[in-house]
Formats: sequence, C-alpha cells, structure tokens
Amino acid sequence: MRKYIGLMIAVVVLTLCAKSALACSCFSGGPPCQAFANTEVVFVGTPTELTMTTIKQTVGGRDYDYPQRVFTFRVEEAYRGMPLTEVQIVTGNGGGDCGYDFRIGERYMVYAGRNAAKDTYGTSICSRTRPLSEATEDLEYIRSLATREPGAVLSGEVRRYRRNLETQQTEQLGPMSDIEILIEGESRSLKARTDASGHFRADGLSPGKYKVTPLLPQKLNTYDLHQETTLKERGCSVVSFNVTDNGRISGRVVDANGQPVPRIMLNLIPVSLSNAEHPHSMFDSADDDGHFELKFVPPGQYLLGIRLNGLGSPTDAEKLYPRTYYPGVARAEEAMIIRLGESEVIKDIELRLPPRLIERTFSGRVVMADGRPAANATVAQYEAAYAARGLGYAMAADAQGNFKFTGYEGIAYYVSATVNDPAGRQMHAEPVDVPLTGTVENLVLVVSEPNGTCRRCLNYRYGQNQKNKP
Repeated sequence: MRKYIGLMIAVVVLTLCAKSALACSCFSGGPPCQAFANTEVVFVGTPTELTMTTIKQTVGGRDYDYPQRVFTFRVEEAYRGMPLTEVQIVTGNGGGDCGYDFRIGERYMVYAGRNAAKDTYGTSICSRTRPLSEATEDLEYIRSLATREPGAVLSGEVRRYRRNLETQQTEQLGPMSDIEILIEGESRSLKARTDASGHFRADGLSPGKYKVTPLLPQKLNTYDLHQETTLKERGCSVVSFNVTDNGRISGRVVDANGQPVPRIMLNLIPVSLSNAEHPHSMFDSADDDGHFELKFVPPGQYLLGIRLNGLGSPTDAEKLYPRTYYPGVARAEEAMIIRLGESEVIKDIELRLPPRLIERTFSGRVVMADGRPAANATVAQYEAAYAARGLGYAMAADAQGNFKFTGYEGIAYYVSATVNDPAGRQMHAEPVDVPLTGTVENLVLVVSEPNGTCRRCLNYRYGQNQKNKP
C-alpha cells in the first residue's frame, strides 16, 4: 500500500528531534487590562528554585516525553486567584516550546493559567509575564482597579496592506481612517469610527460577548471580517483588522469535452515569474462543479493554470492532467495574460484542460551493493517538478526487492530507496530517473551509501536538477 511520504518524513524528524515537535507560535497577552481580565493567576514573586519534570505528548500517533521546568516562587503580592506565599510555576524548556526563561532571584510580574486536571499553574512567553522592572504599566492598571469607573473598553485599529506575489513580502500601506466599526453586544449595539491613525475605541461597555465588524468600502476586504471577543468588568479587549485588496478572479475548469473538472487545484502566478523554477502563487481548489474563485488578489498581470508552481504535492485531480495555462495551452508563451486592476472583479474565466494523461507503470528492483536483493526496502516515487518539497509516495518492496508504481505519460518521475542494515543504520540508493514515456520494467536501485549523503536528493530538492523537466 502506498503511503504519503511527507507524513512519514515528519514522523522520522520527530523521532530524531522530539524536542522540536512542539513549535512555538502565539500572540502576546495584550495590554494589561486585557491580560489581567483573562488570566486566572496574577502575582509578583521571585523564583527561588528550579526542578525538572516531563509531560507526555502524542504526535503522529506516537507518545513523546517533553522536558518541563518547574520554578518555585516566593510570592510577594498576589493580585488575582492565588492567596499563597509560595507556588510552583511550570513552563517549557525553551526553544520551540514557548518556555519562559526565569532567572533565579529576579523579581517578576507573573501571569499564569491553572491546569485543573493536574492542579498545576503554568506560563509561557505568550503571556504578559515579564520582569517586574518592565511591568510599570501592569502595576498602574492593577492598582487603579478599585477607583476605575464601571464598564469595559473595546479598542483596536484598521490597517491596510498589500501582498507582493513576486517577493512574497507584505507591504504596509498605512492606517485606515474614517472606517465605521459595528460593535454588536448581547444587549446593545453601537458604532465607532477610526481616527487618523486607524484606531477606534468604545468605553463604558457592559461585560459580555461582542461581535466586531468593520464596514469596509467594496474595494477592500479582510480575512477576518467578523471577530468575536468577551469583555469583563473593568477589563478591555483589543480587536484589530488587516485590510487588503478585494480583487477576485473566478470561473470554471472544464475538460476537453467541456465537462466540469472537480476538486482540481489552480495556480495564479505573476507574469514576471513565468520562467521561474518554482514561482510563488495564489491558489484555489475548484468545487464539485469545477467552479473556482481566487480572492484578495492584488493588482497585476497574471497567468492562471494548473501545475504552475511545483511547490506542493499534486492532488489526485492534478495527476490526471499535464501543466496547462489559461485558456488551455501548454506553454507560458502561448498563455493569455489576465490583467487585474485594483480591487477589480473578473468573472467567467474558462480554463479548458487537454485530454487526460495516459496511465502507465514503472517497476524495478532494489539491490545491495553486492547484488543481494534489498528485501522489504522502502521505495519512494517522486514527481521531479514537486521534489523541492520532498513529497512523494512510498511503498515496501517485496522479499526479492521488487517494486511497482503507477504514473502517467509525459510526467518526469524519479525513484529512490532506503533500508536498515543489520546494525540498525539507514542506507540509501541514489535516485534513478524514470523515462518520460512508456511502461518501464528494468529500473535498478543500488543501496550503497549511508543515509544523509544523497547527492542527487539535494540537487532535486533544491531545484538544481534540470534533467527531464516537464
């Protein structure tokens, strides 16, 4: 049975470097009025001792042990949720797990959450936890709570940006002034308006849930048009919007007979990148009726088609067709250029695909350097155009090292193999190119080198291989 080798590689990476499996990705805790209202435990204290523990985490169906640091704190002043003089705070080990690097003997303002199931408290770099010397704003807010007026504050900003598809950079176009903001609460709705710096604010709101929506002009849009937040008494919430072009390109994908092609992935690339090995692209998947719509497209000149960027694993639908440009040609030089103005909408594009590719098979044998069959070797099939991502399909060879794959006429593939020797070391066979056409039955993969030294693998993966380019 064939397996998705991208997932298999991921599991191997986790096995070799489990510590990196929990990558840190988070937003900050927000201003003090937001962090304090939404955090269970807030105190000032000093870590006096460090011990280690582990937690178990399941990744890819396997259990891993992750080291955690446990800091014992002497509590000087508890502001929320914890009238104790000493407490233990659990945090990650640092690096990719968001752990906070406390220093023994230094004073901190700590924002921590409680794990009720384990009866522990924890924090991370994603919270407002910080050295006390940097917590002046926090202390001022907390100490003013007793005299603050009832109600809560909702604020935020609206900024405009534009994505550059050629460089993949995001260009900040500045704040959006005079944008009306609709704030809908459980018992009250109101409107605010952004100022010259793009900020808005509503004071004296009752605690509860709110939905916040910017009322944008038709030429603009945002990925998060409606955002929800919860306000607590004397607390606040910050809700911001990144606004971009509302350019859209929509249409339908049909086959050579005019019938819809469902679930196929379309790429939109700048004309200037038409000769690039792996151009950046926007993409969308057609629905069951072949309809597609590319949204948030910046102004520019584009080529539309399938299999244009070579930076993913082709979907099942894509495998059936060769690279095709709008309106239905094989080469970029023959393609029709789509010219899109600022926030323009182009409809009724029809991308007509050529006849389906003809299915074929290619098979062969994996042997060791001395000619012995490499029994049960793992054999991987890659499309050369997609090798930059290291994605393909894998299968186990039989007891004689034999393997067999299905492919399509005119598509460039290569195959490689790995085995574990009796000492437990992984060995590999250098990749072998598959001829572009016809049934192939005599491929030979020779396992001869330790894993990690595959020269041609590196060439393929980083776009240096030019042989058999589709």
